[in-house]
Amino acid sequence: MVPLGQIPYYEQDNFALLVTDNGGELIHLPVSSPETNMLKRTAKVKLLPDGGLQGEVEEAYSGYRAALAREYWKDAAEKDRRKVLERILGASLGSFQVENIAVDNADDLEKDVVVHYKFTADRYAKNAGPLLLVRPRVVGEYAGTLDGSKPRHYAYEMRAPYWTSETVEITLPEGYKVDELPSSAKSSVAFAEYSSKTEDAGNVLRYTRDYKMRTTLVPVEKIDQLKSLFGEINMDEKKMAVLKKTN
Repeated sequence: MVPLGQIPYYEQDNFALLVTDNGGELIHLPVSSPETNMLKRTAKVKLLPDGGLQGEVEEAYSGYRAALAREYWKDAAEKDRRKVLERILGASLGSFQVENIAVDNADDLEKDVVVHYKFTADRYAKNAGPLLLVRPRVVGEYAGTLDGSKPRHYAYEMRAPYWTSETVEITLPEGYKVDELPSSAKSSVAFAEYSSKTEDAGNVLRYTRDYKMRTTLVPVEKIDQLKSLFGEINMDEKKMAVLKKTN
């Protein structure tokens, strides 16, 4: 699942025993950089007058995320691929259907794994009289979970550093225009950064965001920073844009 020259995420930041004729030595295995573990998601979506969505998504995975994608997708039957996507989309959408699933490069270790799919979703936007409330963040939840009811005694662990870059373009229904955009988001701590922006591009609502995690472990003494980061991401993912009728 991993090309020559890369280390599986579960071996990174560990020690390996190099055996020689005269004995051996422990070698510390390096940690990969966020730039080598990318998810690039591009979604082109059409918003219908009744609030439904029709969209197509492309997701390109590199590094350890490509290795995981190969495990999920390489030999999976159509129904199992559908289940994976339904689990991902189910966290962001209500009533929806997935179709036209295709996976590129699952057998080629030297290339990114690329997943394509189309979906439809009912009642995505909310009607408020002459207004439509639409969430620019269509797919993907980045905020992790932390139980704040008990004192934490252990570090928070990620598989490896990673970077997610996302662009969503929502074509507006005829007769509507943007009335109000949600505020941009920008949050940065020592081990991570997150930013997002929503723009009015004529008849298209464009949402872009980046999330970069630079570490595999967040120590207990920095858990409050992680909670704050997750909280800001969670708030950003819920923001709405307001559309109004032009006639």
